[in-house]
Amino acid sequence: MTTSNSTDGNLDRNRSERVKSQVSPWIARLVYPLGCYVLLPLYFGRIQVVGQENIPKTEPTIVAPTHRSRWDALIVPYAVGRWVSGRDLHFMVSVNEVQKGLQGWIIRRMGGFPRGYGTASPGKFPP
Repeated sequence: MTTSNSTDGNLDRNRSERVKSQVSPWIARLVYPLGCYVLLPLYFGRIQVVGQENIPKTEPTIVAPTHRSRWDALIVPYAVGRWVSGRDLHFMVSVNEVQKGLQGWIIRRMGGFPRGYGTASPGKFPP
């Protein structure tokens, strides 16, 4: 006889209901070049990234930049994303950012996944 804790059942249900982190190839081909070759240069001028040769190409990697502005969503992939490491980035954003119309739709398809505020819980992160 097996017993089930109601918390475990809720955890499984929450996992299946949450937004999956995925990268849409056609949106990435549109958003990243637009951001990296048009928006970033127009706003910042020349951007110099130092140390890209140190970004692993195959090993699991956590990139934890100091969050300075909303530009991070374009600058971090520019510095360490697919064009540098050959891998798509997956990133946490606040739940309210994912729920905002077109912005949320793009975030979810660019590898973003929601993370609520409050106490940390393993069930809140995608597997």
